[in-house]
Amino acid sequence: MSLAERIGIAVFAVFLFGKCGAFIETTMSNEYMICRPVAGVFGTLGDGKNSSEKGIMPVLQGPEGSPGPPGKTGLPGPRGEPNYQKVSTIVGDKMHSINARLFKLESELASLKASGGGGGGGGGGSSGGYVPPTQSPEDIKNAKDCMDKYKSPINIGTMCYNIIGGEGLLWTFTAAESNCSKLGGYLADLNSREVYDKIYNYIDQTYSTVVQAWTGMRYEDNKLLLRDGKEAVYAKWSSGYPRQSTTSYYASYQKVYIYMDTSAYIRRLSNTRSSTKRAYAICSYDLKGNSTTSATPTTTG
Repeated sequence: MSLAERIGIAVFAVFLFGKCGAFIETTMSNEYMICRPVAGVFGTLGDGKNSSEKGIMPVLQGPEGSPGPPGKTGLPGPRGEPNYQKVSTIVGDKMHSINARLFKLESELASLKASGGGGGGGGGGSSGGYVPPTQSPEDIKNAKDCMDKYKSPINIGTMCYNIIGGEGLLWTFTAAESNCSKLGGYLADLNSREVYDKIYNYIDQTYSTVVQAWTGMRYEDNKLLLRDGKEAVYAKWSSGYPRQSTTSYYASYQKVYIYMDTSAYIRRLSNTRSSTKRAYAICSYDLKGNSTTSATPTTTG
């Protein structure tokens, strides 16, 4: 190629890039794809005759096209973990509220019957087979105080009892003891047939599953001991229990819990190690304000 031809090509290139600003390389045979502004590439001639840039008018946007295929599904997120303690607290609060309302209604009904109202036979309520309430005014007051102060649906005299915990919780004996203490009470002694029956009946009416709940009692030297170290006068063990604490294998089985299967009507006491985990605990409270600590410290098993 001669010098003159090279100079000519260079001049043409300067002219081309000076006017267009860039060279668009394309394999398409479309005049609008080379050295045209955006409006020119995606536009149309204004009058159909003038091919200059001044005659180009924008094309109006057409209707929306059909949606494309769905994209790929993302990776699954981490599995959520239910907050069993929060659920248990919510359910417990609801149960306390229901029990409190039920107790109030029963108290009002007992008052109406005692005053001669609601006898159903007219005039003083002396007819209709009315049976006076078995609870004394003092018993009714104690039951109300237990519910108001400790949310306890069970009471015997001035002693209040409550079941805390819930499915999914795992408490050692020490953790259960601490949780009762935080509520102003302590793990309960079960030292009479009346206490057993009231607690068992409450669990049977309230829960629909197996309940294993810590008590404050312990089993040492083949004796069931209360929190203050005295020997219990009543106990209802299950078949095969208690595990003999004098046997080397069961020497650490010093803590006592109740086992209830509400569907099979199984009610019993069992003994195990303090490190065993249970979902429930039986707390007790004294309206007289007696000490909430054991007279004789419990041993660790």
